[in-house]
Amino acid sequence: MPNTASRWSCRGAGVVVTLWALQGCAAVFPRYTTAAREVPAGIAESGSMASAPDELHRLGVVRAVTPLTTRDGRPWDSDGPPDFFVIIRRNGDEVFRSRVIRDSVQPSWDPMQDAVDLFVRSTDVLSLELRDDDGALSPGDLVGSFEIRGGVPAEARNGGVWSVRLEGGAQLELTSHTPRARIGMGVTYEYRTDYLVVIAVAEAGPAYTAGLRVGDRIERINARPMNQLSEADVRQEMDRGTMRDVSLGVTRAGSQPQEFTVRPDALYEGR
Repeated sequence: MPNTASRWSCRGAGVVVTLWALQGCAAVFPRYTTAAREVPAGIAESGSMASAPDELHRLGVVRAVTPLTTRDGRPWDSDGPPDFFVIIRRNGDEVFRSRVIRDSVQPSWDPMQDAVDLFVRSTDVLSLELRDDDGALSPGDLVGSFEIRGGVPAEARNGGVWSVRLEGGAQLELTSHTPRARIGMGVTYEYRTDYLVVIAVAEAGPAYTAGLRVGDRIERINARPMNQLSEADVRQEMDRGTMRDVSLGVTRAGSQPQEFTVRPDALYEGR
């Protein structure tokens, strides 16, 4: 009978535990994300922290103005005004869905709350969709859509209003702000006894800047081999990246062992 493997993940207290079972034998590998803290007052304004990448934006939905009826002249809903929400897709994949605003043909949102920190590059295609919630397990009825190529328009940045007329006649307004920074390494890792496996690295964070990549094996932390550190020691040492430099001894497939120093700096967690 061929070998078969199963995988389960469960979340709790900020920890994901991954369980692999192979022919009745099980191994549990805890998964952690390094700590992050708020930026102390005055530090962000000092210019000593890394700036957000130009292609990272906090896109927020402001408002929509729609016709009083559907495009074929029917009432929006049988029980009253429509229930609108906005979907943003990047290259076809949904990356954001706003709250549903009930009973309004001129819905408005909080652009800081109904927002997403998103990488938008010049080669990306953004699709904006205004939809009417029908209460079913569907994406809602499409009211209108609009495609943007070439990145976020300059007039939308730094809080400027970005107004587009959707196919179908509705108008949608968005805005863009600089994402909020925190301080932290920006690493998710899986704990093994003799090494850590890097599962994710925030692209706009100090660990990525230092050179760490997904798939790397961390075998030393601040010159101490992993087999000399307990699981609690490892978490403590990795979380110290919010306060001080952390040195990581890394083995990467196809490369010689490397040493990376991750320094405390701005962490921007965009999608």
